[in-house]
Amino acid sequence: FKANAISTLRQDLQVPVWTPYWGLTYRYKEVVKLKLGMRAAVIPVENPVSFISPRSSAFLKLSEWISLKTSASINQQFFRPIELERQLGQSTSANVISAGRNIPVLRSAQGTFGVQMKQSGFSLNGDLFLRRNTGILEQVLSVPGLSDIDNEVFGNNTYELFQGSNTVAGFDLTSSFEKKNFYGLLSYTYTKSEDSFPKLFNGQAIVDQNNRLNQLNFFTSYTYNSWSFASTYVYGSGISTLDRSSLPSDVDRANFQPSDLFTQLPDYNRWDLSASYRLPTKLGDFHFDFSIINVLDYRNVNSEIDIYTVQGSNQNSLAAAQVELLGRVWT
Repeated sequence: FKANAISTLRQDLQVPVWTPYWGLTYRYKEVVKLKLGMRAAVIPVENPVSFISPRSSAFLKLSEWISLKTSASINQQFFRPIELERQLGQSTSANVISAGRNIPVLRSAQGTFGVQMKQSGFSLNGDLFLRRNTGILEQVLSVPGLSDIDNEVFGNNTYELFQGSNTVAGFDLTSSFEKKNFYGLLSYTYTKSEDSFPKLFNGQAIVDQNNRLNQLNFFTSYTYNSWSFASTYVYGSGISTLDRSSLPSDVDRANFQPSDLFTQLPDYNRWDLSASYRLPTKLGDFHFDFSIINVLDYRNVNSEIDIYTVQGSNQNSLAAAQVELLGRVWT
């Protein structure tokens, strides 16, 4: 492990890590497959750190066209990137070893259970997933919002470290169909992701940016002689983002309500069409491609970008914050 973070302290952290692993795999006639594993780590720092991370998976073939699968694992993260976010988007980050200090170890326990089916060109894969993270961190300015002192745009530089937990749950379905010149794929993901901090909002759960409840992807293609046609449709529920205009200064965070701070961005819709023509010649094949990107052209943006200025008595500051609106979540 090596971290060279350019900061006021010019951190240069180099730590060797030994990671022994043992595993056991059992197979029976391609019908049963079991895996057990254990990954360990030893970090020989001043106070040595060690941990064990178990993982397992199982596969059961019920028939020629349907199978069951499941997995479970626990992971631990001792190297934690800690970021000091200054006002107007500036930040300084550093890496620390968390074990034995006031920085908690990040522990992630996750499990999945799924089924897969295949028959006559049709396939279906479904997974239920659950992940629980403990020891997540948020280091923020003790007083939210911008300083109300005209000549000190960056006046508030006192930070507070919040510890909490994160839960992600949902399911993922992916199906495909292939026959002669046609291929189609349809996937749907439902995800609910929440954070909880005992010192924030009286411990109320708040949605995070992975909380994209519904995502849909639909792809089709068809080939006819030298022509190929394709269509792609993507839909995503609007994620929640922080309403920055609701962050007055000199207000205790404990007095905020999540509903007063978070807003839901618009849903994402996108539809692309394309066609391709192949022209064979003695010199090789030439391909001519035609595409219409984003046929819907309605509220289709990849990011929300918030740009604002703050004017002091002798200085002007410009800041921008960006939120990604589209992306499949962990499965």
